[in-house]
Amino acid sequence: MRARDLESVEANLQGRRLLIVDEYPITRTVLEIVFGMRGHVCMGVGSADEALACIETFEPDVVILEWHFRNGSGRGLGSRLRARALACGRSLVVVVVSVTDEPPEFRSHDSVDEYLTKPAPAAAIESAFEHHLRKQPT
Repeated sequence: MRARDLESVEANLQGRRLLIVDEYPITRTVLEIVFGMRGHVCMGVGSADEALACIETFEPDVVILEWHFRNGSGRGLGSRLRARALACGRSLVVVVVSVTDEPPEFRSHDSVDEYLTKPAPAAAIESAFEHHLRKQPT
């Protein structure tokens, strides 16, 4: 691969808009810092209502979602986020990064593109969402 082609590929991997949905502020902050250092624009929220509101204003490319909340679940939220994004004319990749290892049927839930168990390295999370973004029509 030529140097110019490699630079083009690397440029395409930078600057994704990431919405991080996790009820724990420290987790959100760490993810915002890590992905910000990797060249992405990040916004962290701690509730389903905040996440739904951000779809229209922040317009994320990717949602990194904790699957389990004390007052609910990411299962329904993933579907609602994807529907809200489509209503705005945007596609959305939903990557779940959770502390629990869900049974296989939840890994293929239709509102989730990838399921990773915490702790997951930033490169693994980034690789998962880039894989799905490359498959989307432009």
